[in-house]
Amino acid sequence: LKRKQAVLCQDSGTYSAPYLKLQFGDAFEMLIYFSPLLVRIKAVAKGEDSKQLSIVQREEYSILGVKGDIESVGPLIVKRLEFASAQATRCLRRCFADLACRTSSSDFETEISEGNALLRFLNLARNTHCPDWTDAC
Repeated sequence: LKRKQAVLCQDSGTYSAPYLKLQFGDAFEMLIYFSPLLVRIKAVAKGEDSKQLSIVQREEYSILGVKGDIESVGPLIVKRLEFASAQATRCLRRCFADLACRTSSSDFETEISEGNALLRFLNLARNTHCPDWTDAC
C-alpha cells in the first residue's frame, strides 16, 4: 500500500470501518470502502472550509462539450464524478469476484487472495488515472 501511496484511514470518534485513500494530484481523491465494497471519487476540499474545492480557477470550464463558469458546469462535474465512482466500484467488485470463484482451503489463503485483488485494483486505478505513475520505494 505504501508503494501505491495509499493511506489506511478511519474517522476518529466514530465506529466506522477503515478505508483507503488515494490522492490524484491536488484536485481529486479516491476513497475505497471495504464494507460494503464501494469506491467514491471526489474533489479535494482546500483548507479548513470544506465547501471550497481545490479546482484551478479559470474564466471558463469545459466538460462533455459544455462550456461555462463553475456555477453552470459544477453540477456536470459532480455527475461525472458520480459516474466515475460507479465505474470504479464495478471494477473493484470485479477484482474481488474474480477470486471468489476460486476455492481456498484456509482463511490465510483467502486473505492473501483478497490482498492480491486489492493490489490489482490499485494498479488499475493508478494506471488509468495517472498513466506515467511509478511505484514509490
